[in-house]
Amino acid sequence: MRDILKGDQFSAWGLLLRASAAVCAVLVLVFSVLLIWIPDADTTDYAVVIQAHSITQRELGPALLLAGLVLLAIGGIAVGVIALYASFRVAGPLYRFARNFEAARTRGPLLGVRGNDELQGLSRHVIDSLHAIQRQRNEFDADLCQALAAAQAEGALPPDLRARLLDWRDRVRPE
Repeated sequence: MRDILKGDQFSAWGLLLRASAAVCAVLVLVFSVLLIWIPDADTTDYAVVIQAHSITQRELGPALLLAGLVLLAIGGIAVGVIALYASFRVAGPLYRFARNFEAARTRGPLLGVRGNDELQGLSRHVIDSLHAIQRQRNEFDADLCQALAAAQAEGALPPDLRARLLDWRDRVRPE
């Protein structure tokens, strides 16, 4: 929850905090009103107490079920919002990592992650590693081509070794 608000821009965390604060404020208001309207216990007699107890016993099950369902719905929505927000912040970089590995195989351009995504440091390390692998592939390809040319010029290259070296060269070059 680093940046709850950035200027006028609302983030998902800020929205979740505002919604939670609003729900808490409404609950405090409702319970305050209920406490004010509860009758004084000294003005009731035994019959009223028994009647209130039976009404409470009859209505308690549905009231608890309704309260449980409301809390379950609020919790489900909160978990869903948090999961959605977190998945976008993690799934986006993972998707770009997969595209970068594919691009490295075909020698295409590498992509960085979005500025507000998590895994920025890991993305930088992945891109640096892929660049290093590309440099090594280029050097290996150049050395292999130079060795093939020198060996063919001298005519001292056996055919099976030449075939294996050409196979290696084709593996190193992009598709």
